[in-house]
Amino acid sequence: MQTVIFAAILALGALAVLWLIAAPIRLIWKLLLNGFLGLLCLLFVDLLCAFTGVWLHINPVSVLTVGILGLPGLALLLALELLF
Repeated sequence: MQTVIFAAILALGALAVLWLIAAPIRLIWKLLLNGFLGLLCLLFVDLLCAFTGVWLHINPVSVLTVGILGLPGLALLLALELLF
């Protein structure tokens, strides 16, 4: 009976450790995916810049801004580019 309880506690401990390790990995994966999608959005806007006359600089800060904030981030960058 003691071995069953010990095995259950050991299994729960192992699951807790795996959960703690997986959380930062999910966050990093999400940031990478959103950064890639932000880059694609910026490249699409860059293709349209010949028609609109608005040029966005593609750098890590702008990619992460669009990646984290999504379309509002893209609108923010466009508004800042038009204002300044």
